[in-house]
Amino acid sequence: MTLYRELDTPSLLIDIKQAEENIQNMQRRAEELGLKLRPHTKTHKMPFFAKKQMEAGAVGIAVAKTEEAQVMADNGITDIFIANEVVGISKYRRIRALHERITIRSGVDNTVQIDEIEKEFAGCEKPYEVLMELEVGENRSGVITDEQIVNLTEYIKTKKHIRLRGIFCKRLIFDRH
Repeated sequence: MTLYRELDTPSLLIDIKQAEENIQNMQRRAEELGLKLRPHTKTHKMPFFAKKQMEAGAVGIAVAKTEEAQVMADNGITDIFIANEVVGISKYRRIRALHERITIRSGVDNTVQIDEIEKEFAGCEKPYEVLMELEVGENRSGVITDEQIVNLTEYIKTKKHIRLRGIFCKRLIFDRH
């Protein structure tokens, strides 16, 4: 107990044994259900735990932002999904640099993003894979109607440097792993 009194606040204390047990339990449950687990790192935001999740059997990780993807990739994580829409050519430049060394994907829900991706990924050997976000009641982002889904899918199909990998919503991610 004396050691804790010497810590300055705020301090993060982690029961590593409990954390590792939680990772194993989550992976085991996903496997029992026949699912491929891609945990979101929004709780821990630490490459240390992302690696533990990958070692336990996760197919990759999900992050919220381009910057988080860069940190994870720089620490050895090689399959990352940015579970949000990315907007801005400067962010797509950073994603393209990651795309050249790891598997990275992001969400889309509009043609502006598709045009930015097509422009930035011109000349890449492999197309950039995206997942279309479906709006499921949070009123934040994503396509809503069947018509929007069909139109965005058809628009993506006209592009040379983009491939539609699957769909996702803020609660679930479905892809062809």
